[in-house]
Amino acid sequence: MRRTVAELRAELLKAGRGAGLPLGTAEDLAWAADWIRAEALKQILDGLRTGEGRKELTAMANALDARALGAEPKLSGPLWQALVAFQDQIAPPTEALEISDAQWRALAGHAAQTYVPETDQSRLRGAGAGDIDND
Repeated sequence: MRRTVAELRAELLKAGRGAGLPLGTAEDLAWAADWIRAEALKQILDGLRTGEGRKELTAMANALDARALGAEPKLSGPLWQALVAFQDQIAPPTEALEISDAQWRALAGHAAQTYVPETDQSRLRGAGAGDIDND
């Protein structure tokens, strides 16, 4: 399924936060959406599944920060290449962004962890649109 870069960016941010990544790490992944393709997305999804994987994603984002300060991290792989391309502002790929339904569901599953539970108590505390969204 084709998705826009904006859709992927939003879903990566929510999925990263829902999986427990620090905000800065989730933001780095989201802002690199223009350069993320199949293999990099697979690497992200694999990383979101486990605590160790989340640590690796965070370490990669930290290495990106260190690179911005002049360090030369010894990292490689499709996700690292996407992050470096984002940081260096290299022109993004022009081919269409294809994301499988399974990959999108996996991202959406992590993103759903950021949602407020649908209960009467949450509504009383201001969750949801209430009567203002009645179209």
